[in-house]
Amino acid sequence: KTLYPAIKINIHNHTTHETLKQLSSGKLDFALITTPFETPKSVRCEKMLDFHEILVGGTKYKDLRHAMSLSDMKNYPWIGLARGTATYELYNDFFLRHNTDISLDMEVATSALMLPLIENNLGIGFVPKQLALPFLQEGKLVQVQIDCEIPRRQIQLVSDKGRGKSLAADTFYKYLKNH
Repeated sequence: KTLYPAIKINIHNHTTHETLKQLSSGKLDFALITTPFETPKSVRCEKMLDFHEILVGGTKYKDLRHAMSLSDMKNYPWIGLARGTATYELYNDFFLRHNTDISLDMEVATSALMLPLIENNLGIGFVPKQLALPFLQEGKLVQVQIDCEIPRRQIQLVSDKGRGKSLAADTFYKYLKNH
């Protein structure tokens, strides 16, 4: 915005499926999408950032700081991203691979919405470590240790292979790639 103050940027928040659909229909110039997702042949993906999520709870869950099995966690209230999201499917598969049947007690649209719910002791959930870090440092959240590895994830910059971008979109795209 400093270099190009007249440029208007519209940021949308959709499920991965809806984002890919809007990208393919030309309604979006490009998208940032977290893995995993099925990559249509018509799109180009470029890795922007590796990240991992951690399991956290509010201060009420401070006794969970010692490593526990995932199956021991099924009696706690869980907060997660809503059904129909790629993240929901990722964790549903994760639980199944670990022979654990955990159902969400609260479903939200974004990871950022999870943090206030978790902070207020309404449950535990997986959130990106970078989002949780300030809350952990302030003592508002505790990291819940589990005895299995949480899936690694990425943020991908996704664009339509067959369609060019406007000068403004291309400039912003290049800025994101380089920063």
